[in-house]
Amino acid sequence: MKITKIDYILSLIISLSDLRINSRGNRDYRRSMKEIEQIFCLIKFGQKEHVEKLLKEGELYFNTVSTYAELDDEERGDANEGAEWINNAQVVKIKVEHPTLGSLELFPTTNQLSKLRQYNFYYLSFSLYAISPRSFEKTDSFQIDNRMLSFSDTAILIKEPYKFINSIVSKLKKKGIKYEANIVTYDDLCREGNIELSPFIKKMEHQHQMEFRIIIENKDNQPKLISIGSIEDYSVIVSSESMIATIWQAKKQVE
Repeated sequence: MKITKIDYILSLIISLSDLRINSRGNRDYRRSMKEIEQIFCLIKFGQKEHVEKLLKEGELYFNTVSTYAELDDEERGDANEGAEWINNAQVVKIKVEHPTLGSLELFPTTNQLSKLRQYNFYYLSFSLYAISPRSFEKTDSFQIDNRMLSFSDTAILIKEPYKFINSIVSKLKKKGIKYEANIVTYDDLCREGNIELSPFIKKMEHQHQMEFRIIIENKDNQPKLISIGSIEDYSVIVSSESMIATIWQAKKQVE
């Protein structure tokens, strides 16, 4: 079984444009800077032809979030994708007026929450798997969940994540494309009440995906290809199974 050792040293290495939500609910990209969390390496699970294009041409496919919201797939699909907020409430009684039957009272199933979502598909998304300090919060050794095999049998290991991210940022700035990037946080989106969301908050059921995502503005609701050039000097194509079999070990260093 393969073992990969990582020095567990926390540091701030890169910063990306900060964002805020304005009163209209549209993403407003500001000039101030915000540090992303530390990343040891990035992995992209995907079809062989797509992974090879990423390696040789640095081709990134930013997809519409509505695609994932509507996708009936346990791993790739997420009905909460693109939602600004969710309201889970217990509906006790519904009263309606029917033109011929008169007043009707409907009683939903007890102890079952009704879910209401507010969507705003203002961004496109490109995602990878991140090995980060979060991977070692409970243990010094870590193994990728085998559910990641459902994405594909091929993966690309990006050994210099910040060189990769900086190349993307440089290309997006050159093209004048607004962006944001960070590691996703996972939360219980089934609890009762109103839950505020962002592109970097997803449901707990997908926690094993350890997602790092880059979002860009969605101008025409169409997917977008961005090419940053070859990343062969710091990346390698591997089998997904080899990534699942790898045991990642964090060696904590004391200053």
